[in-house]
Amino acid sequence: MTQKIKPTGNAEIDRQHAILDELATHFRSVCPDRSGERCALCTPQERHQCLEAVEALAERMLLLLAGHANYEERLMGLLPDNPHCLAHVHKHKEAHSDFVRHLRTLADHIDEDDPRSTSDRMHQLISHWLGEHATQFDEPLLAELGDRLPNETEYDEELVSILDQYVFHGRPTRLSSHLHDTVTRQQVEERLACLTPRQREICALVAQGLTNKAISDRLGITLNTTKTHRAEIYRKLGVSTS
Repeated sequence: MTQKIKPTGNAEIDRQHAILDELATHFRSVCPDRSGERCALCTPQERHQCLEAVEALAERMLLLLAGHANYEERLMGLLPDNPHCLAHVHKHKEAHSDFVRHLRTLADHIDEDDPRSTSDRMHQLISHWLGEHATQFDEPLLAELGDRLPNETEYDEELVSILDQYVFHGRPTRLSSHLHDTVTRQQVEERLACLTPRQREICALVAQGLTNKAISDRLGITLNTTKTHRAEIYRKLGVSTS
């Protein structure tokens, strides 16, 4: 049984939670047959299609989680430097890392004979975590911030800002938000789905705040290769950085 997400009272964090929760429900739509019959009755081709759908959803979820964690962790930087707040920051960041690691492990070990089972587990895992995390960490964070919460937050990474516009399009950045209608969001989601696994990996690392140099070191690729990937990401998203 999934846990209902309790509103935190912060419009932006609640909006991001809603986006994540909405994507989580897509895991329940991977298999069109919810009658109780399992994947054993499907053809190998049908199971493979479901497997690819679960893998693509998992990658998109990991990307959005990286952007969400980056947003909250920037807010944590506004907390006062005292033992109580430092302890909260440590546990909060650890909760982000642990969940992403858990979801990544699940995504890397999808049951090829029964992808629907893995899809259902992902839906339950994400929905439960969102509800639990909001109560255990996000509400205390906002309470500690109080009037320190800024009206807008400046970002120094181009791709983080692009993700803000395309996915978390209400996040308070200096860039104007223009992708509010459903049709445009669907088009953008299709573009995000066109990214290769490596490009999605780089998106997630940039969303975590890593520089091009840090990404190159993490992935063991050259700086020029990282820049080339980012240029291709911009092209696929249809975004001009000029």
